[in-house]
Amino acid sequence: MKKIILVLLIFSLLYFVGCGNSYKINFFDEDVLIKIFSEIYLQNSYKINFFDEVTGKPINTVIIDGKTFEGELRLSPNTYKVSANNYEEKTVSVNKDKRTFFLKPISYLSVEANTRINSIKIDNTYYEPVSLIVNGREVFVISPVALGKHKIVIESKFFIPLSKEIEFKEGENHLNVALSVDNVTFSKFLDTVEFPLEGSSNKKIAVKINGIANKNPVKKEIEVEKTGDFLTFKDGNLTYSYKNGDFDINGRRPNEEEKAILSYSKSVIEEFLNLRSTLKSLNLKEVKDNEFILSKTGDFEGRKINESISFTLNNAKITNIILNIVQEQINTNLSIEVEVK
Repeated sequence: MKKIILVLLIFSLLYFVGCGNSYKINFFDEDVLIKIFSEIYLQNSYKINFFDEVTGKPINTVIIDGKTFEGELRLSPNTYKVSANNYEEKTVSVNKDKRTFFLKPISYLSVEANTRINSIKIDNTYYEPVSLIVNGREVFVISPVALGKHKIVIESKFFIPLSKEIEFKEGENHLNVALSVDNVTFSKFLDTVEFPLEGSSNKKIAVKINGIANKNPVKKEIEVEKTGDFLTFKDGNLTYSYKNGDFDINGRRPNEEEKAILSYSKSVIEEFLNLRSTLKSLNLKEVKDNEFILSKTGDFEGRKINESISFTLNNAKITNIILNIVQEQINTNLSIEVEVK
């Protein structure tokens, strides 16, 4: 067999030498010949990539003309029949302009949910779904999935897992699910979080308020410095302190004009002083890595108010908060952002 390979290598070299690089050849050194032939092969083949047609994820193991290949793949220009486990067979023509190909899964799972899906367990294996936007909606996809009956478990952080048994058919197998918040677990988690104005340590935060309140434009920036029980604020040219629900401006009570300025600050301060309780009263909507999104629809003086809060954690400490308040009847749309310095 080795002699046959050697003869073929020699004839191949005789064919190619002169067309490309020149080589000093020892025809009796098989290792040298194999190395040279490999270089010639690389010059006359292309690196080929295969991807899932639905998710775009790479397919690492493929079957080409009945033979299985895994990892990096190079092919000479030609036409091949390609398939993979749980993918449809496809005929591809490889040339310098066609090196990337997509295979169609025989069956796949897509899940539309009321929150971000972190993982999906199919039978005994966990998968991380791919997030896709389809017709303006976010869906979470596992592709491919073998045909037949499977038990799936859909999981999201701080939500109760949902278990279903479904019969997978060809093409898309779509599920629309609503996961329930695990309120007990989330409440315990909030108890471990350090909030911006809590504790006895000194802190500084920046508050930005933008939007419309009762049809009036609002744009304010407030710097807050916490020292012990006192909160000191810089609101433009106005500096004041706050303790036990009262304001103090350089040892005096604020006048009516100053009270109007402070009214926005007071509501914001109280909102964030009671932030832990506020968050526990809201509905957890989504968890993205270290970002948490909550919302609530309530009533105020007979009017519906939509409120949403997102906050970001770093080592169990809140570093950023964004509060959005919307009330259409009185044309109110406020965004309040808090950044811990």
